[in-house]
Amino acid sequence: MDDSQVGELYRLPLSEFTAARDKLAAELASKGQKADAKEVKGLRKPTVAAWAVNRLTHEHPDAMAELLELRERLEEATDAAELRELGARRRALVSRLATMTSDILEREGHASSASTVEKVVRTLQAGESPEERELLRAGRLSRDLSPSGFGDFSFALIDLAQEPSAKDTAPRRKAEELAAAAVQAEREAAELDRAA
Repeated sequence: MDDSQVGELYRLPLSEFTAARDKLAAELASKGQKADAKEVKGLRKPTVAAWAVNRLTHEHPDAMAELLELRERLEEATDAAELRELGARRRALVSRLATMTSDILEREGHASSASTVEKVVRTLQAGESPEERELLRAGRLSRDLSPSGFGDFSFALIDLAQEPSAKDTAPRRKAEELAAAAVQAEREAAELDRAA
C-alpha cells in the first residue's frame, strides 16, 4: 500500500473522509491487498479537533516541527532559566497555532467554538509518547490528545473562538497573558519538582 494514499485521507475535508477511506479500502481489496484494505477500513474518522490539528500540520509543517522540538527540549532542560525561556516560546507558539487552527475551522465551515479550540490546545500540548509525536508530526490523528500532568491546565479563559472587537482586545490580551502565566507557573513547578 502506498502510504501517501493514507496520508491524503487526513488532508481531505472532514465530510469526505469516510467515503474516501471506504473507496481506498475497496481499491486495495480489488487488487488483492486484503490486509491493507482491512487496515484502511479500520481507520477512524477524526474528531473535529483532531482533524483541525491534522490540517494545521499539513498546511504548516514547519510550525508543528518547531512545537515538537520545543517539547523535546523542555523534557531535556534542567536549568530553571532555560525552562522558563523554552516554556514561554512553547506557550506563545501553542497560542499562535490555536489561532491558526481556528482560522482553518472557520474557513472549512466548522464552528471554532471555545470547546473545540480548547481540545485543539490540549492536543497541541500533548505528545508525551513517541507514538503521539509521530501522529502529530504526520498529521494523522483520529482523536484529540490530552497532555499528562500539569500540561493539561485549561485554556478556557482564552476565548480564541471569537474575533475580538476593537474595544475588547486589551481585556482579551490580558486574559491570555494571565492564563499563559498560570500555565507556565504550573509547568515550571512540575519540571523543578521532577529535576529535584
